[in-house]
Amino acid sequence: MESNRFKEAVEAIAVLKELGLPISKEQIRERRILEDKYLSETLVPQIQEYIQNLVEDVHKSFSLIVDYNYGSPVKVQIVGRSSNSQTEKNDNLQKKGKTENAFNALIAKKLWNKFSASLPSGNVVLKATFSQKFISISKLLRVIQSQDLMKYTLTLFEDLQLPTNGKLSPKKFIELLEPEQFITETTSDPAQRKIVLWSETQKVDKLEDGTRVKLFEADGTTPVMLKKTKPIKEGQWTLIILCELIAQKRYFEELRVSKSI
Repeated sequence: MESNRFKEAVEAIAVLKELGLPISKEQIRERRILEDKYLSETLVPQIQEYIQNLVEDVHKSFSLIVDYNYGSPVKVQIVGRSSNSQTEKNDNLQKKGKTENAFNALIAKKLWNKFSASLPSGNVVLKATFSQKFISISKLLRVIQSQDLMKYTLTLFEDLQLPTNGKLSPKKFIELLEPEQFITETTSDPAQRKIVLWSETQKVDKLEDGTRVKLFEADGTTPVMLKKTKPIKEGQWTLIILCELIAQKRYFEELRVSKSI
């Protein structure tokens, strides 16, 4: 059964993490594929059957929104369907959520907030250290994996599914990233391969009088978005950028898996 295969894949990765052994991209991709199949072929049918038994005497139409983020409790919200305007409002909220979570931005923010909240309150020096900008990824990894700081970053590394043995090298980190997270700058001599962060911004049009207006789709509410990449330069490396890179890695990884199914 797919559910058993999925659990076996999760347990295998958990064992490797406990032993401090490397986890291959193939294992991550296999887990993602099995995870998608588990959700669609096991979880959804079971939830559907369970809810069906609960609503047999209910006459009012409604929709349920199930919100789940790894490490947090499941949230279920009931949404009425009494009017078209309410449905349109829900659709707009979903579109807005997708825009705000472009390239897993909300996931990165959640991981960072969880880490920040775990730090000892009142320790200004510690918080300043974790917000500090470093000249390179090498320097960043060396500092946050030091013996004094690893006790604070350990949980974050687990959430990011990074090695927790304090020996993650720049080379290994770069190998974890997806092809979309790199660009080649041809303006430099020689051409350089740079790590980039992806983002979305609403498209803006400039009118004849110089006024700049934001553009929307034909429905008048969905913003027209443009995708952008920003190379990470020397002196800009921070722990929060590391969180964003891993969140975006998951985005591109899951995108590729969904296309291969």
